[in-house]
Amino acid sequence: KAKDFRVKLKNGITAYVVPDPNGQPLVNIELGIHAGRWLDEAGKEGAAQLLGTLLRTGGTEKTKADDLDEKLDMLAAQAGSFMGDSRGSLSVNLLAKDAREGVGLLLEMLTQPAFQQDKLDLAKKNLRQQMERRNDDSTGIEARELDYLVKGEGHPSNRLPTAASLDAITREDLKALHARILTPANLMVSVAGRF
Repeated sequence: KAKDFRVKLKNGITAYVVPDPNGQPLVNIELGIHAGRWLDEAGKEGAAQLLGTLLRTGGTEKTKADDLDEKLDMLAAQAGSFMGDSRGSLSVNLLAKDAREGVGLLLEMLTQPAFQQDKLDLAKKNLRQQMERRNDDSTGIEARELDYLVKGEGHPSNRLPTAASLDAITREDLKALHARILTPANLMVSVAGRF
């Protein structure tokens, strides 16, 4: 039962903590984020998706992106982030003996993202390539057209990034979006593993 594992943290965040003392010597931490593409400003469609990518890949105020990659590699940790239509996440999975250091890096990514310009440029380039392939599969076209018919063109899930909207997004936009959405009220934590 979920209530048996629910903990309310001092800052108001709900956490689900599931220790498995006899399991593999791993710890998995996931921060669920109540946010997504529905928060993109008109003309800046794609901002939430870029934010979701760059939480992990964009470095932090303390640690450059490549150095962060190296630290995670040295811990044999897997970390990732994303932002979808209505939710996002930031997670890390690592050996239990390295949990303290892993939590420190996770908190750094969450609270002090740098949105490094070179990584932002790369994320925009990758998103443009995805956009160029958007019409390669008829199934994707059919799904989008059905969404337009059912939800209407103005629905947040139908406001797709364009080349112009990506060009309009700056590091400052991502910092402002981060400050607006990454608050205790929009986060939920789940922790599982050997601890």
